[in-house]
Amino acid sequence: MPDTATIDQLKLDGNALYHKAEYAAAIIKYSEAITKKPEDHDLVVLYTNRAACNLALQQFLAALEDVKLDPESVKGWLRTAYAAEALGGLLPLHWDTARTACEKGKATLETAGSPSAQRQTIDLMFDAILERVNASQRRDAELHAANKSTDSASATPSVIISELRAEGRPPSERALQLKADADTFHRQKKYSSAYEKYSEAIAEKPGDGFLAVLYSNRAATCMSMQRYLDALSDAQHSTRLNPSYSKAWHRIFSAAEALGFWQTMCEAGTKVLAHLVNEDASVAAYDSVKSGIEIRLQTAMEKQANSWPWLVAASLCIQKQLLWVPSSAWVLAIAFNFMTQGEKAMKSTVINVSDFPTHIPGGVGIMAESTMPGRALEDFTNAITYEPRIWRVEPEFLERLEIQMGIEAQRDEMWRTVDAQQIKREFTSLISRESWTRMRAKWATTVRTWIMNAFLDSKKGNHESAGTHYKRAIDMLEWGAAKYAGVAKQVRGAVFEPSFIRGVRRLYLPTLVARYEQVGPLCGHTVEDIINLARSLKSDTEAAAAKWTDEEKAQRPGDYAGFLMYPAAEAMCHLAWAQKQLAKRHLPRSEEYQAMMGEASSFYLRAANAFPPDDEQRIFIVYEALEIAFELKFRLLACLNLCRRMEDMMEKVNVVWGHARVSVEAEQKAAQCQRAVEWFHDCEKRIREGNLSETDVEVPSFSRVYA
Repeated sequence: MPDTATIDQLKLDGNALYHKAEYAAAIIKYSEAITKKPEDHDLVVLYTNRAACNLALQQFLAALEDVKLDPESVKGWLRTAYAAEALGGLLPLHWDTARTACEKGKATLETAGSPSAQRQTIDLMFDAILERVNASQRRDAELHAANKSTDSASATPSVIISELRAEGRPPSERALQLKADADTFHRQKKYSSAYEKYSEAIAEKPGDGFLAVLYSNRAATCMSMQRYLDALSDAQHSTRLNPSYSKAWHRIFSAAEALGFWQTMCEAGTKVLAHLVNEDASVAAYDSVKSGIEIRLQTAMEKQANSWPWLVAASLCIQKQLLWVPSSAWVLAIAFNFMTQGEKAMKSTVINVSDFPTHIPGGVGIMAESTMPGRALEDFTNAITYEPRIWRVEPEFLERLEIQMGIEAQRDEMWRTVDAQQIKREFTSLISRESWTRMRAKWATTVRTWIMNAFLDSKKGNHESAGTHYKRAIDMLEWGAAKYAGVAKQVRGAVFEPSFIRGVRRLYLPTLVARYEQVGPLCGHTVEDIINLARSLKSDTEAAAAKWTDEEKAQRPGDYAGFLMYPAAEAMCHLAWAQKQLAKRHLPRSEEYQAMMGEASSFYLRAANAFPPDDEQRIFIVYEALEIAFELKFRLLACLNLCRRMEDMMEKVNVVWGHARVSVEAEQKAAQCQRAVEWFHDCEKRIREGNLSETDVEVPSFSRVYA
């Protein structure tokens, strides 16, 4: 008989951790409960709950495997569709899984016996997934067409044969001996010697499997020398070579813990446990590792909980502890306030319906109806136009958001068509006989829905769909702002304000860049198109900024930074990116190539000056200029000056952003910047010792150029 008391307690513990957003720790509890072999009904719930955690951690394959479908469960089909959609970009067959889940879910919904409002809202959620899947498949087809012409040119018979042999190539006797020597040195705590021997073995270029072991072992040596950045880099290299290597994931976990990279640590901890199970580790070994990881994750999550940049920013603003203006803290605090208001509005709208088949385990149920729905959509779109990085939510939130958007669309009679010309005609006709109050809500909800859908699509990598939504929204907003320029702001609404439109244009540009990086010229726009849009945003923003007095900047620092500083700075980043794309049209060592790369570096450095002085993007952008300096073989003096500049920025940046990075990507960028600063100090030391000159050229091993 199952130990139901223990199972129930583990499930409750997992639910509690889930609601604290401690997803990795919750997975451990749910997994432990599953090993107790509960009854079928409880087993389905545990797998579904664990799937929700895996979705939150973006472990989509694990989520898909965890969803044990009850054919009558709309919730199960919905989560299957979400997970399969996310996995489609990695393995196209999952697009079909997502489509099937949507079709099955819609069919089940018809027989669920739920109120019509529920059915309509959930049906829209399935339709939205289907639309995104179709767009993604079109994108993949375009990408395949773009790559097809280059595959045959690069994949010569000798290249193909060497690649096929690389994975299984046995290591040379020299590589084996070097590893044995390194292992001995490591056991003897002669870490510098061990590091050198592992490096020599790596230079032998053995097959991927053996190479993964070498990088992982060298990571362990780096950990012993407290070289945590190097340990992280080596362990990550190991997992790229062998994604299922649990030891390497454990070393990423430990290095990230030492560096305070909580997102990376959480991801790695989950991977360790997953791969230990796949390696058939003993129960005792698994329990020992699990216990250690669980305790360390709990400690890390407690540190992270109050360290998010927006929480730090809000505290600094409330306590008036900011010593400089402008600051990223003001923008974060405003965006955080909008997010908080939006969540409150959404909670006031949602009504628990415990018997509805898509209710969320242990959480808020799907609403049946609402008499006074809040305007959460307005708050959320305001938040992301101020600061897109504020968006950190879990799948449960996204499910409720789609429902909320459906409710607001019904309430405000949002246009269901996406034909912009038809909407313009109807609006022009209706406004002549309807009140602005009603038409303002109808218009705003329509456009804000497009903006939110675009933002969510971009987060999923569906940049084609996102770009279409953004472009349509911008066209509508600019048309309305021009046509009704004589109508007072309080009458026509905030969406027609230049600042709001500028915020949407700011979101649109990176979507175009990402789309171009996906499929190149087949994306439907050129590098020159992006240059024109970036220049337009930059010039419009700078013209608007010139009208602000110093007094206005001091009184409204968040508005000034959010709608004037950031759009201009980011536009220059996009211009830098575009210059690098144009440079690729020339031979790498040609004068044209070097001139365009130099122009890209100049744009990056100007962008760094344009951001608020305490924003982490300043350091990340200077690092991009440093990479260009490495590629162009600049003398050491120029490279060291860029590193010194990064180090000088770090003191202010770390006040807001140094406690908890918002993503694994941000942690990786921060790690690269820290490596650059360490290299800078090492170079200065060698210069003082007479072993290096400022006129020398050196490319460090952490650089993308070196790789």
